[in-house]
Amino acid sequence: MTPDAIEEAARLLWEAWREHRRLAPLTGELRPQTVADGYAVQDAVIHRSGLAHVGWKIGATNPVVQAQLGLPGPLSGRLLAPFRHDSPAVLDATDFAMRALEPEIAFRLAGDLPARARAYDRAEVAAAVGTVHPALEIPESRWRDWAGAGAPAFIADNAAAGWFVLGPAAHDGLARDLAALEARLVVNGRVVETGDGAQVMGHPLEALTWLANHLSGRGPGLGGGALVTTGTCTPIATAARGDSVVADFGDFGQAAARFT
Repeated sequence: MTPDAIEEAARLLWEAWREHRRLAPLTGELRPQTVADGYAVQDAVIHRSGLAHVGWKIGATNPVVQAQLGLPGPLSGRLLAPFRHDSPAVLDATDFAMRALEPEIAFRLAGDLPARARAYDRAEVAAAVGTVHPALEIPESRWRDWAGAGAPAFIADNAAAGWFVLGPAAHDGLARDLAALEARLVVNGRVVETGDGAQVMGHPLEALTWLANHLSGRGPGLGGGALVTTGTCTPIATAARGDSVVADFGDFGQAAARFT
């Protein structure tokens, strides 16, 4: 994509964000054709927004979700400050077109993982983790056919990043076997989906390691203090106005939201 095409695609996407509109697929020179195109448009969208970002989301780490969306593997987007909420959160249902629900394990980094030539291993990445949290991500896509958008367009739209609700730090953090951690998605007191941490690339730390190396390759690296959501532990469900939702990880903790 040319620089002008990247900027125009970013303008259309950011206007759709601001106006709560959804878009038909972009065509011609405005349509991202490659993963690199997608990230270039994403960078331009974030720059155009002027919003602070507080971390990163990793999408499509769950093989079920990869199959649902036709995505070949994990991808990243920014977590933007205005869309971050602490649990329990009260959210305006009219802000959402989708109200998709994803129980996730999130990390807050204590140390930096700067860009470098040598790949990070999981032990190095784990050593940079400060706290581990239950989280509820509520992704939001600007594409009308978000499930069929394809990887470049999905990435361009900030990897469908939207709102996320952060639960309190788990007292035992990395001492737990995060792969074996059971997750339940509860809507109005009823369990609608179940899963575990192994759905996230086999272990949530594998997803975080992927992100550290992905961002090292792209240039910025991963900075201390960043929040990272690692992908859904269960199949995706949806909520309606008035629903109360809990991402329940048992004694590890919860992240809860209510749509008014």
